[in-house]
Amino acid sequence: MLARLNVSMLPIGLTLVLVGWSDSYVAAGVLGGALTAGQALVGPARGRAADRGAVRKLLVLTGIGYLVGLGALVTMTRTVPGGGWPIAVLVALLTGMSTVPISQVSRAVWPKIVPGELGRTLFTLEATGSEVVQTTGPLLTSLLVTALDPGYAVIACGVVAFVGALAFAAALGSAGIRGGAERTAAKPQAETGTAAETGADAGTEGDTATSASAVTRASAPEPEERRTLFALPKFTLAIVVTLVMMAALFSVNLSLVAWARDSHESGLSGVLIACWTIGSVVGGFGMGALRKDVPHSARFAAMAVGMALLAVLLPPVTETAPVWLVLVVLFLGGTAIAPSMAGNFAQVSGAVPQERRAEAFGWLATAGTGGAALSMPVTGVLLEASGPATSVAVGAALALCATVLSYIGSKRAERNDGLVSARA
Repeated sequence: MLARLNVSMLPIGLTLVLVGWSDSYVAAGVLGGALTAGQALVGPARGRAADRGAVRKLLVLTGIGYLVGLGALVTMTRTVPGGGWPIAVLVALLTGMSTVPISQVSRAVWPKIVPGELGRTLFTLEATGSEVVQTTGPLLTSLLVTALDPGYAVIACGVVAFVGALAFAAALGSAGIRGGAERTAAKPQAETGTAAETGADAGTEGDTATSASAVTRASAPEPEERRTLFALPKFTLAIVVTLVMMAALFSVNLSLVAWARDSHESGLSGVLIACWTIGSVVGGFGMGALRKDVPHSARFAAMAVGMALLAVLLPPVTETAPVWLVLVVLFLGGTAIAPSMAGNFAQVSGAVPQERRAEAFGWLATAGTGGAALSMPVTGVLLEASGPATSVAVGAALALCATVLSYIGSKRAERNDGLVSARA
């Protein structure tokens, strides 16, 4: 979790640095989007590298590159005039390509550590733990911004990422884990069974079983390593939904930072985002305690409702909404985030063979960062043209799209399961 702290620290600090430099939310959105696009471009390749056993070397090298890249960005904001911000796009892209792949590597090794029925609970707890980090990061950034300067907060992100990468690499070495999912001598049929068993607890709607996908994998004549993972419908759906969901979440993050800055309370942005993630933590623990799973479409619908309510409280719809009311809405809306993310983690894990899970989570990381990369420039344009209410409303619409996609996918999975049962 320490290694992920920089992920939650960076958005606020980097946005404030870039807006202060260029005096433009569009520029901040484009540069932030370039950084996340870099993450998206290399996600699958880094996942495959982790599957092949190069995970510790990968962690160390990316930690170094990320620290150097963030340092270069901050240096440019101090030495280059604001009108020259376009030249920083390449630096942001390369920095994003050096992001430490903590999340995809860790999610790939969880099923190896805790297999079977505990998989769904583990992914929920993992998502909830991530939200604890997401709460701490913004508060720490706000403290650094208030006491020092946004540039120092960005440099701190690089240092935390580097130290976290070294620590995680050492932990994996101590545990004897070389890759995301070490290869075994087991037969392909046995591996397919393992994936199906894991997926039985991780469906799109109410954790529907993955028997149809398992049958497809077991009977396919083409070797698993040569097939694209996108031949698996359940995996493809999870990737698309993740892209849409993360686009929605990042539109809210950037909008909250903009609202706080325009209110001359830059430090408030950390409190706002922290409150949102505290709600996610509560929702994650609540979901983990439930014995009956909540359909994924219902989780996304709750997220959409929370974002829609938030949009009503922001300018230009409401010019002077009480901060406490905004915090309450953020908390309640946030309760759907961790459960939604946990469902996608488990779905991806159950949809693919064990030896390709790091690659699968690489694609998941690509979808998440790709959604953010697409969302941030658009959010920047909307902020300058209409204000935060419009950009958050667009996020609510995206969450609604995720709801519809999840519902359609669940119905398709139910039909496939019915066909498999009938043939049996």
